[in-house]
Amino acid sequence: MRLLVTGGSGFFGGYVLAEAARRGHECVALARSSAAARRVAADHACCRCCPACHG
Repeated sequence: MRLLVTGGSGFFGGYVLAEAARRGHECVALARSSAAARRVAADHACCRCCPACHG
């Protein structure tokens, strides 16, 4: 299954991504900054992470 997780660098988002990885799902996570996006992508192998766009 493919998942989109908003708030991927937050408390709940981290748990959702960890459980998704454990179950073998592919994830795309949104994070507030590019630094947070890089950290999430490094922590969760199942995850591609994009910084959220602020208009």
